[in-house]
Amino acid sequence: MSFLIPTRKAIGLDIGDSSIRAISLVEKHGGVFLSDYAMKALDEGYIKYGVVEKKDEVRAALAEILDTIIVKGDLPSFAVALPESRTFTKFIDLSDIGEADFQTRIVDEIRSNIPIDVENSYYDYQIVLYKDQNILHRGALLAVADKDIVAEYISLIESVGYNVTNLEVGAPALIRSIFPLNDETHYQQLNVVLDIGESRSILIAYRGGVILFVLSIPITGKGMDKVIAETLDMPIADARKARKRFGLNPNKANSHVRAILLQETEDLKKRIEQVQDFVRQHLQKQTKGMADAVGFKTIIDKILITGSASDLPGLKDVLDEAMDIEVAIADPLMNIFIEKNKTFPVKEVGSYSAAIGLALGLIKK
Repeated sequence: MSFLIPTRKAIGLDIGDSSIRAISLVEKHGGVFLSDYAMKALDEGYIKYGVVEKKDEVRAALAEILDTIIVKGDLPSFAVALPESRTFTKFIDLSDIGEADFQTRIVDEIRSNIPIDVENSYYDYQIVLYKDQNILHRGALLAVADKDIVAEYISLIESVGYNVTNLEVGAPALIRSIFPLNDETHYQQLNVVLDIGESRSILIAYRGGVILFVLSIPITGKGMDKVIAETLDMPIADARKARKRFGLNPNKANSHVRAILLQETEDLKKRIEQVQDFVRQHLQKQTKGMADAVGFKTIIDKILITGSASDLPGLKDVLDEAMDIEVAIADPLMNIFIEKNKTFPVKEVGSYSAAIGLALGLIKK
């Protein structure tokens, strides 16, 4: 008779332009535990806008980090994030048509509003149900990806000896890691998530368990470093150190760095204001049934900050003061535990948000 408790293992793999991050999660004892993690920085040009340009070098980097977190002989499930630059996410209202016409409406939406040919894309959607005056309505969260990028990422994982279990757009995975899985109280809120990365950053508008839209935003870690370096005539490496050490914190010594970064955050604040206006003018009409059903607001309730470059000192306070909206640092560890024998760099946790969400998606299926 065996008294072994079965476990489920999953790897979340976030492949970005400047780094690869992997998270290993294990489900056991009624909980989900972080068993290991790894990160490998990539040289400039290895991956450009999600396209792998230096295949041998990226393959070697991927093999290196997977060797550190996968026990020999194990065959965990793999979830991989597709690059935001080659994928599209959109909410579609389906309340005015019958179920038999869903497919036609979705294909028409791709042809009309998404810059990828239907024939050259893979698409999937999640049906969202809501009530308006006790009448059941349907919408769909649509995700579309270029076939070539899907094939490329599958081939990359297979080239190091593993199979892909799930490919997913990064935004839903990120949302999964920073909101409680078993608590729907946040459904009442309109949340804006700022995923600030070293090479690419996105803004996610999230309400009622649905991603309303995803926008690219101009502020990135490397972009900030470049502006600091050019303005203060210093090497990029020193600019990066200055960004991470001083940032926007008024109590730090370097006021020049703060002044430069304040100008950079102006664009970010304007983008958030544009989202607020868009929600007021358009989404209020398009999702009126959802708003009436559960009391959704069309005013942003909360801004959550995450991402590999989100550790900018003072960013939360600057946005908090300027936007008159609650601002918080997201917690990607809220749905998992850390193994007792493991240490995890809490200051870097924002950079693992998508990888954690990817692995959680496999375990919580």
